Amino acid sequence: MIKSIKLIRIARCTAIATALFLGFTCTSFASDQPLKIGFLTSSAIGKYGWNYSHNLGRLALEAHFGDRIETALFAEDNANETIAEIVLQSMLEDGYRMIFLWSYGYEDLVHRYAKQYPDVVFEICTGRNPAQNVATYSARFYEGRYAAGVLAAKMSKSGKIGYIGSVNIPEIVRGINSVAIGARKVNPQANVLAFLTHTWSDPEREAFATKFLLAEGADVLITHTNAEQTLLITERNGFFAFGKASDMSYLAPNAHLAAISNDWSQYYINRVQAVLDGSWESIRNWGGKDGPMVRLTHYNQKHISPEIVEFVQDMEKEVLAGQVHPFAGPIRNIQGDLVVPESEVLSDDQLREMNWLVEGVVVY
Repeated sequence: MIKSIKLIRIARCTAIATALFLGFTCTSFASDQPLKIGFLTSSAIGKYGWNYSHNLGRLALEAHFGDRIETALFAEDNANETIAEIVLQSMLEDGYRMIFLWSYGYEDLVHRYAKQYPDVVFEICTGRNPAQNVATYSARFYEGRYAAGVLAAKMSKSGKIGYIGSVNIPEIVRGINSVAIGARKVNPQANVLAFLTHTWSDPEREAFATKFLLAEGADVLITHTNAEQTLLITERNGFFAFGKASDMSYLAPNAHLAAISNDWSQYYINRVQAVLDGSWESIRNWGGKDGPMVRLTHYNQKHISPEIVEFVQDMEKEVLAGQVHPFAGPIRNIQGDLVVPESEVLSDDQLREMNWLVEGVVVY
């Protein structure tokens, strides 16, 4: 079983650190020791996407702190909890005192070990339940998808935008809704055709969903899966799609309209600095406090005019500045009922629990 663990150690440096965690003091580090920071992911890094964008944040840490830290990346390919537990135990036994995990799927595992290792801090991306030495963090992905909806509506000839989602959770529902709201700001008659694959990564299901939505008349596709098959198929057939989490234009130089990019760099830098200066505390972070974590980037200049780029970027700036909120009323649901009155904005708690679709969404 241990042989199935893919273990990648990427950097070694030196450092000094003493940290205070919510009223208790972490193990002090001797002057010749680095702060050892581990990163755990359930799949390989690759050249694009979710893990790739997080790894860029890890590399930013190395560039920023130099020999004050040591980082290592641990990837176990099967998303198997037993294997993940073996990897986590190895990290803890090897002296890692700060551990970032890139999936909410590790949350139960982390909470079990957090109690046993009170001098270690854990940070779970997309986690939901912080604890004394466990923080959770995520990005406001819906802001980037709102901008993608605006651009998609500008580029669509049919007024039909395809959305390939993974599993039926609030994050995916928010993504579908924010694309629809953004698109309808540009074209009030636009529709978002939503298709769930019920898995985060399955090339065959993604390919089927892509072909199905194109056959239904969608000419711009946005994915909440790994996006590779969607880009390859749209490239071959003369349609448009968006990269997920990072630039994916090398896969589809014509089809790739833009990337809904994630940037974790500043968050990682701030949180490591907090450990180093003794100010780390458990938080439930949801973007915005550490610079924009989600932006629309890598516009396809062969197909998108400078005027459209400027228009989308101006709208995105308004969202990031808090002048515009994608979920400000009036908003009607898919049945046509008014669910957000004109003078109201959905709260973060309402957004986190979102389980309804907006007007203009067609579900398959």
